[in-house]
Amino acid sequence: MKPTEEVLQDLTQSSNVSVHSDDPLVGKVKAAITADDEKRKEN
Repeated sequence: MKPTEEVLQDLTQSSNVSVHSDDPLVGKVKAAITADDEKRKEN
């Protein structure tokens, strides 16, 4: 396991992430949001 200082140093490094988004992905995200909203209403 890395020491805390090393982990924090790693977090300061920049990185690039590429995400391919399309209609099916948007639909899945909306479905997940709706499911989360329903769970919150139940609690």
